[in-house]
Parts: sequence; structure tokens; C-alpha cells
Amino acid sequence: MALLTPLGPLDQLDVENWEVQKDLLSMDKHRLLEGLAIEGTMESIFKEMPPLGARPLPLSLLRAAQRGKPNSWWIWRHEPDDSGTGKLFDMLERRNPKSVIMCDYNESQRDFVMSRYFKRTGESVQQRLMAQRRITVPDFESPAPLLQETLRVLTAFFRITEGAHNRNMFRDVVLHRLFKNCAIQPFYDFLWDIDTILEMPDGRLVQLEIKHKFPGGRADLFFGLNDGQVRTMLELAKCGIDTFHINVVKPYWDSNSSTGYLMNDPSVRDNILVAGHYLDREKLELITRSRSGSSGETESLYGRKKQSFKSIPVTEFVRVGTLHEIIASGPAPILAGAGRELLPPLTQQELLEKRLG
Repeated sequence: MALLTPLGPLDQLDVENWEVQKDLLSMDKHRLLEGLAIEGTMESIFKEMPPLGARPLPLSLLRAAQRGKPNSWWIWRHEPDDSGTGKLFDMLERRNPKSVIMCDYNESQRDFVMSRYFKRTGESVQQRLMAQRRITVPDFESPAPLLQETLRVLTAFFRITEGAHNRNMFRDVVLHRLFKNCAIQPFYDFLWDIDTILEMPDGRLVQLEIKHKFPGGRADLFFGLNDGQVRTMLELAKCGIDTFHINVVKPYWDSNSSTGYLMNDPSVRDNILVAGHYLDREKLELITRSRSGSSGETESLYGRKKQSFKSIPVTEFVRVGTLHEIIASGPAPILAGAGRELLPPLTQQELLEKRLG
């Protein structure tokens, strides 16, 4: 049986049709789709890392949890023979025994199947979770209408497709969202998506967590990071995987601006600062103990509850460059930040100077 989606079984959908792809991606809020557009730009930069001795691992990683139960880690390996994916599995498994599941996408079945979890090789992930939860039809939750503005969904979608000229849109973009939103999310109370796992030249694994946001605050600017994301970073750090947290700073400091400016005016890239912050276990434990703030419902996954977050002063970040500089010169400064090398500090003054609205 094929993967069940809100539009029907996956083997009954024309997955190369752009409207079908748009509808499948629209299971996420428009801000998340706008984030995917930015991630696509950054991933094209990450792909230039192998000559520098580093590479993004070909996988998707999710941390899932039910109330009162241990974490589960789900890995979809895009390339079954990749050694780095096996290394990640082993690092997670040492701290989370019996709670890490490796998956493959079976093209003929149009479904995700388990490939490394006891003796359940080849078993459908979705069907297995449905049997465990004793349900016959998955409940695919959708964001509240205020988080699905049609124009912003369309703008983000076409920005994603514009950046996918050298990728397979279904395989490289849509399929990851199906893994998250259809195969795993309906069966858990909480779910966190890990952006990119980078294998460094020395063999270490580092998470690159990418956000597209503007700073908060008045006199003292800060970037917010939601509590669940901080906990996910801390869990990874306990397994030996630190995080280089990257903020692609929006030049328009309001919640209503979409990623349309990236398509309409490439010169704006000079005003898009890319800031980074290396977060190891010690730093993350310190952040975890700090006081949480509370943002509006639009910041939550589905727009139905307030979102708690930690405030990190912008002065704790380093300046990786502007988006224009990084596209022109390549990923070396990102790799330097992920390697804890010295980079110039981010300043409030430059953030204010780059602001367009």
C-alpha cells in the first residue's frame, strides 16, 4: 500500500504536476515554505563544500516524541550506501538505544519503509505506526487559515521551484515534507525537523540549523529560538553533534514580508546579513536555563497556541557575510563558523544599517 496523504494514496497522484506539489507543500504554514525557499538558496551553497573537505549528509532527520515517552529519531537515508548516515545512526543509537529508526523510500511502493530497526526491514513506516496507535486513517493536521495566506504560499512555492533548476522538485523538496507530515507527524505529539547534518573535514558531525528572521527588541536586539528547537539541539549535542545556528536576516523587519523580494530585486542580497552562532552542549544548557519569552500564535506550528522561545543577543553571533558575498565567494565562511574558527562579530549597527523596512 502506498503512503497515504491528504490528497489520497501517493501512487494515485501525479507527483510531477506543479499544482499537486503545491498542494502537498501547503500542509505547512506559509512561513515554513518561505523558509524552504531560503534553505534552497543555502543548500546550493552547501553543495560547494566537498572541495573544502566537508559535505552535507544525504539524509532527512526528525526528532519525535509522545508525552511522557522517550525521544524517537527517524532517519531517511537518501543514499543507502552512504557511510556518514551510518555514523549518524550509531551516534544517536548510543544515547537512545532502540529509539533510532533508519528508513528508505521505496519507489515501487511509493512509501517509506524501515531499513534498520530490529528485524522490521521493508515494513511500511506509516502502516506500522498506524497499527501501533490502532488507527485506520491518519489525522493530517493543517495550519490555521491565518498561516496559509494564498499569495505567500504561491510566492514561496515559485521561489522554491525557481531555486530547484538543478534538482528534482518532487524527490529533493516535496518528498521530505511527505516523510515529515505524512509518515511520521500524525503519530506523535511533538516533532522537530533537523535541517542539515554536515560532515566536517576532521570527521565530526555538525548540524547547520537555518532560520530566516529579523531581530526582536528595541535598544538591545536579539534573535529568538523556540524552546523545542533548543532542546533538540541539546539532545544532538549530548550525542556529540554540535550546532552552527545560521540566521539569514530578513531586511524587512515585519512579519508580513514574504520571500518575494528575493525574486523581484536581487540587489537586496547586499542587505541580507547571514549571522551564525556555534552552540555546544555547555552553551545550550546555559540557554535552556534562561527565562523563556512567549510569542504570538503565528509562531507556532499550526497557529493555535503561543510559542515559548529563548532570546539570544545578536552580539553573541558572528558575521558570516551578506547573502551576496556568500553566493559570490562560496561556503568557506560557513565552514569556518561550523569549525569554530574566528569570524568577525555581528554588530547591532550593521543590522540597523542593512534594514530596509
